[in-house]
Amino acid sequence: MRTICGFLTLLLAASVALAQEPPHGESATQPSPGHFTVKEGFSIYSFRLDEGPREQRRRAQEYDWLTTFNFGLARDLSVSFRMPVIYRHERYAGSGRIDDEGGIGDLTILGKYRFFQKDTGPLDTIRIAALVGLDFRLGDEPFTSNSYDPILGLAYTQILGRHGFNASTTWTFTLDGVDDYPLRAGMLNADV
Repeated sequence: MRTICGFLTLLLAASVALAQEPPHGESATQPSPGHFTVKEGFSIYSFRLDEGPREQRRRAQEYDWLTTFNFGLARDLSVSFRMPVIYRHERYAGSGRIDDEGGIGDLTILGKYRFFQKDTGPLDTIRIAALVGLDFRLGDEPFTSNSYDPILGLAYTQILGRHGFNASTTWTFTLDGVDDYPLRAGMLNADV
């Protein structure tokens, strides 16, 4: 019950995301030097693990609340900190056991350097930024990847009048991971 009350409190305290920030990605925009923004996000995931020993097969519903703090360091440089709060409901196929767990996921620190900006009008712009970061193993079991993983990526933003377009890609280099039947991609053993 405390976990549900905590999620409802976070939901009520949510701030409005910036119009130029996509909900599940990065953009090539950032706060002005010395300023910060807060971006809140809520996601619901369904997982189904049908492989491995019967006692490990399960279905899960996961509710993720992600808070991101973005800090402007210079005109073209910013850093963000992401911390997810997670609640998971799992039902195991073999035993019928039900697990309800809540906790904190791994902290992500992401630096963003905008290396290209072309303003074609009063509002119209094209921007490209490089992303470099690290996932820190600070989360609660079973919500941690049990590793410290570097991140590289790019973000592209274009604004044409009243319309905006964002595209971003990131790659997390998984250096270590859990040993048994994780639910999420990237939580298994090393890919580097």
